[in-house]
Amino acid sequence: MMKVYGVPPNHYSVHMELEEIEAKLQEETNKGGPFTEWYKMFFAPRMAYRIALGMGLQMFQRETVIVCGRVTGRKCGLRFPTLIGDIGW
Repeated sequence: MMKVYGVPPNHYSVHMELEEIEAKLQEETNKGGPFTEWYKMFFAPRMAYRIALGMGLQMFQRETVIVCGRVTGRKCGLRFPTLIGDIGW
């Protein structure tokens, strides 16, 4: 951190940053482990809705890119416009 901040080792910013890191580490070790955190993350209120919404948006975005790429490829006179759609151009 001394190199990042460009300060000597006994600088206030370095000590504050180290204290914050130690506090976060202590907080994370008291919570119960990584499995508990993953469980809480996926079973939080309305999380199933959020995950389904994100997956749906990503699916439709990908399909839109494929279709638009094929249409654009044909209009440009490309021989294999499906390749443009498949790589997402």
